[in-house]
Amino acid sequence: MSHAQEKENPLAQDFTLIICAGMTLGLLIPVAGIIFIESIIWKLGASRLLFPYCREYLFVIFLFAPPGILQVLFQNLIVTAGRPGFGMVLSVSAGAVNILLDYIFMVPLQMGIRGSALGTGIGYLIPTVAGICFFIRKKEGLRFRKPRLDFRVLTESCFNGFSEMVSQMATAVTTFFFNMVMMGLVGENGIAAITIMIYTQFMLITLYIGFSMGVAPVISYNYGVGDRQRLKKIFRICIFFIVAVSLVVFALSMILGAPVVSDFAPEGTAVYGIAREGFGIFSFGFLFCGINIFASAFYTALSNGKVSAVPLAELITMVVSVAFIICYNNIYKNMKTFRTGDTP
Repeated sequence: MSHAQEKENPLAQDFTLIICAGMTLGLLIPVAGIIFIESIIWKLGASRLLFPYCREYLFVIFLFAPPGILQVLFQNLIVTAGRPGFGMVLSVSAGAVNILLDYIFMVPLQMGIRGSALGTGIGYLIPTVAGICFFIRKKEGLRFRKPRLDFRVLTESCFNGFSEMVSQMATAVTTFFFNMVMMGLVGENGIAAITIMIYTQFMLITLYIGFSMGVAPVISYNYGVGDRQRLKKIFRICIFFIVAVSLVVFALSMILGAPVVSDFAPEGTAVYGIAREGFGIFSFGFLFCGINIFASAFYTALSNGKVSAVPLAELITMVVSVAFIICYNNIYKNMKTFRTGDTP
C-alpha cells in the first residue's frame, strides 16, 4: 500500500474517529459529574454516614473517566487488531495492579476510600497507555490517522453495541435498587454485604466476558469470508465451553462462598452473616449469565445489533421491577430511605 493510499485509509480514519469520540465523552463526564457530584450522591440514596465516603471515591473516579473509557475501547480494539493475547495480558495486568495498589494505598499508606479509587484509576491507565503506544506503532490496518467526521460510523457503532449498553445499564440500575432495598432493610451493613457479592460476581463473570471478547473477531472474520461451516463449528465449541465454565463457576461459588466473603468481612460480623447467606442464592445466577453474555457478543460480532439486543429483556424486567417497588412502597416501606432522601 502506497503512502497516499495509507493516508486515506478509511478503516484507520474510522478507528481514530471512534477513539476521539470516546475521549471527548471521557472529558465531558468528569466536568458534569464534579459539578453535580453532591446532588448525584444524594439522589442515589446515600445516607449521612455514607455520603463523605461516596463523595471522596466518586470525585477521584470522575477524574479518571477519560482513561476509564479509553481502556474499554482499547481492550476491544486490540483484540480486533489481531492481538487477543496482548489484550488479555492488559486486562489481567490492570486488574492485578488495581488489587495491589488498593492494598498499598489503603493499608500501609492509610489513604482510606480515596486510595481505593486511586488504585482503580491507575489500573485504567495501563490498558490506555499501552493501547495508545500499540496503535501509534502500527504501520497498517487499525492505527491513528487524521479522522474524518462521519456520524454514520458513530451511529452504527452505537447501534451495534446497544446490547452491551443495555446489559451494563441493567446491571447498574439493578445494583442501585439492590442498594436501596438493603439500605431500607438492614442499613449500611446491607450495602456492604451486597457490594461484596457484586464485586465477586464481576470477578467471576470476567471469564465469560474475556472469552466472548476474544472469540468475537474470529466469528466476525469467518462470517465476513462466508465460511459457514467453520462458523458453525466455532459456535458449537463456544456453547460447550460456556456451559462447562458456567457449571464450574457455579460449583466454585458454592464451595468458596464463605472463604471469599471472609476475605472482605470477618466471621461473626453482621456484614459477613448477610453476605454469606445471600451468596448461596446469588450463585445460581452464574448458571445463566454466561450464555446471555456470549449471545450478545456473538450477534454483535455478526454486526447484528438488533438481535444482539436480546438483553433488552433485562431492561424490561428491570422496569417492571421498579414499577412494583414503587407501587408497593406504601405497603412494605422498602423504599423509605430513598423516598425521604436523607439529605441535609
